[in-house]
Amino acid sequence: MALVQVEQSGILDIKKDGDAIHRLGILPSLDAGEISALALAIDQGCLLLMDERLGRNVARLHKIPVVGSAGILLAAKERGFVAEIAPILTSWRSWGYFLSPQLIEAVLRRAGEEL
Repeated sequence: MALVQVEQSGILDIKKDGDAIHRLGILPSLDAGEISALALAIDQGCLLLMDERLGRNVARLHKIPVVGSAGILLAAKERGFVAEIAPILTSWRSWGYFLSPQLIEAVLRRAGEEL
């Protein structure tokens, strides 16, 4: 019900799987949501938000521009939406979200921060 209300308000646009889902073929290591996101990015010709390494590799094979959650955080800091990234990454890690130490280091370096 809440999704319907948000869609009706114009904030969210819900799309059904398009033709690209069939062109992707069988990808047993990805879940249905990741496959749908890949297919939607192909159908819409848009940027894909994905952290899953295999999904990102599939995106690159299909020439889909891809950004991960850490990239979104960097963009948010660059635009002034967040002051610091390090506390957010620390929270994510405490919730069990995995980002490699090398990625965290690179993101914080780019953001001019330390952990």
